[in-house]
Amino acid sequence: MAHCEVIKYLKPEANDILGIAVDPRSDEMTEDVVYIDVRDWTPEMNENARVLHERGGIFRAPTRQEARYWEFPLPGEKPSATEEPGADPGPEGRKQ
Repeated sequence: MAHCEVIKYLKPEANDILGIAVDPRSDEMTEDVVYIDVRDWTPEMNENARVLHERGGIFRAPTRQEARYWEFPLPGEKPSATEEPGADPGPEGRKQ
C-alpha cells in the first residue's frame, strides 16, 4: 500500500492507482492486488507519502526487474522431464 501512496506523491495527476505485487521466489507463487481511488487525496496524505519516499526510500532509485512464470504449460507445449513445471524455458526453449 505504501508504494501506491508514493506513486500518488510522484504522479499527483493520478486518480486511480493499481498496485500488483508478486513473489515467485517462494514454493508457491503469491500475488497481491490493491486498488486505490485517490481523488480525495489530502495534504496530510501527501506529506506521509513524501516521508515514505524521501526517508523510507520507496521509489528513490527504482530498478526494473522482469521475470516470466507460467503456472501451466503453454498450449501445444509439454514440459521436459528436467524442466520444473511452470518454469519459462525462454524464447530459445519454446517451440516456434
